[in-house]
Amino acid sequence: MYAWRGKIGLISQIGENMEHAFHRYAPEGVSTSATKIPSPENAAELLPELKRAAALYKNYDADILAVAPELGMCVQQESFDRDCAALSELAGGKPVVTGGQAALTAFRALGGCRIAVITPYDAAANEAVVHYLKANGLDVVSCTGMDMTQFDLQHLPYETADRDFLYKNAREIPREGAEALFFCGECLGTMEIIAALEGDIHLPVVTSQQALLWAALRDCRINAKDSRLGKLFTI
Repeated sequence: MYAWRGKIGLISQIGENMEHAFHRYAPEGVSTSATKIPSPENAAELLPELKRAAALYKNYDADILAVAPELGMCVQQESFDRDCAALSELAGGKPVVTGGQAALTAFRALGGCRIAVITPYDAAANEAVVHYLKANGLDVVSCTGMDMTQFDLQHLPYETADRDFLYKNAREIPREGAEALFFCGECLGTMEIIAALEGDIHLPVVTSQQALLWAALRDCRINAKDSRLGKLFTI
C-alpha cells in the first residue's frame, strides 16, 4: 500500500508549486491528493470555493485536509480560520489545518514571537498579513513585499533561477530584533532554500509550504525529520 503511514488531502490555488512541494518532500508512506481552487478576490468568494473543494473529499479516506490558501491573512476576516472549521463536516469529519494556522503553530513550536516577514504581495495584502499575525500574538518587526502579480504567482516555475531570486530577496529584508523569518506565499518554491537561508542569516525560517506540510504531518502523528527543511523539521 503506497500510503501506509497517512493520506493528506490538499486544497491549493491554481499553480503547481504547493502540490509539487508536498509530493516531493512528504516522507515515505505519505500520499497527497490535491484539489485546486481559483484565486478569489475576497473572503466572500474564497469560502464557497473551499467548501466545494472540501466536499470532494467526503468519500476519500484522507487523514487530514490541508487548506493551503493564505487568503485568511490577505483578504483578512477575523473569523476566517474559524469558518474553515466548517470544511471538516463537508469533508466527512476529517480534521482541517489551514496555512495560517500552520504558520502560527510553527512559530509557537520554534519559540519565536518576533518575526521578519517577506511576501510576494502588494502593500494592501501585506497590511492584512501583518494584522493577522499580530492579532494572533506575534510581533512583526518588518514586512517586505515583492509586489508580484497574480499571474506571476500562478505561473512561477520551480527553477533554479527563481530560487536564486527568492533567496536573495529574503537575505536582504530588515530583520533586526527578529527571532525567526517568515516566507509567506504558498505559490513560492521555497523548500530548497530553507536550510541555506537559515545557515546564512542565523535564524529559523518558516515558509508557507514547509509549515503546512509540517502541521499536516504533525496532526497525523507522523514524526518526520528532514534537515533539508530547516529547524522546524528537526524539533
